[in-house]
Amino acid sequence: MKSPLRKALRAITGDETAAGQPLPPLTASDLAEIKEFFPMQKFFVLGQPHSGGGLLARLLSLHPDLHCGSGAHFFTRPPVLTELFAQAEDPAAAPSMAALRAMADFLLEREAHRLGKTIAGDQSQNELGGRAVREMHQLFPDASLIQIVRDGRDVLVKQRLQELTGNAAASRRREHSQQADNVAIFAPGWLTDAASHWAGGVSDADRLGHQLYGESYYSLRYEDLLARPFDMLAKVWAFLGLDGDGLEAKVESEIAGNEDVALDRGPQAVWRQFFTPGDKNIFKENARDALIKRGYESGDDWE
Repeated sequence: MKSPLRKALRAITGDETAAGQPLPPLTASDLAEIKEFFPMQKFFVLGQPHSGGGLLARLLSLHPDLHCGSGAHFFTRPPVLTELFAQAEDPAAAPSMAALRAMADFLLEREAHRLGKTIAGDQSQNELGGRAVREMHQLFPDASLIQIVRDGRDVLVKQRLQELTGNAAASRRREHSQQADNVAIFAPGWLTDAASHWAGGVSDADRLGHQLYGESYYSLRYEDLLARPFDMLAKVWAFLGLDGDGLEAKVESEIAGNEDVALDRGPQAVWRQFFTPGDKNIFKENARDALIKRGYESGDDWE
């Protein structure tokens, strides 16, 4: 049996799948062999930008047995891991799927080992929606997937303000000081595309999460994490097979010291300060069903 390291060496010397060709899927024997080298349980947190993935990763890592890194982007923005070698000058240098998995496992486990943790994960902002879930399943069919979702209207306000100001700190201050309906920040075409992207991304990722991962898929809302931090974390830890007993004080301390959380817990949703009547209509036309399915509205009568 060839080890993943030997597979990588064979790839470099030209005895593997050529670059630009579809890589054969991992086999059960591949996975069993890889786990001899990299045995840690793996999980991934995916969420669209500005949806609370970074906060969730930090809070999950408060558990003594779990480390959640940030920004590996194996599957969530181009080029995804399986494409990195597609344009190699030497076509024979393309590694096998098993070698790619071994590389990713090494990167995930390295920091977890250093910290004395036994479960390794990563959170990355998902720019590819359902495609990210399919790419993940190619390399990590045995992992767990967590999707964090935020009200798309708030997501788009944050995205747009960051584009307009070019400064995240300035955006944070502005989004909580702007008076309702005082200024239009969205161009209709931009908002149409962005609303469709948000709705399609969260919906496709959720559908494929259920389809490909079944009971190894979990979804939560950022707003619920803000409202009940420890209760929601306890559910996610339990999903990953961990007990959260004794960690409530750590969670409360982390939340209390986080300025962004304090701002996001404000009494009024951010989007209400910026959406004009026309913006609301555009969002309804392009993202109504996704908004209702996730419990942010019960119908079209929202102001």
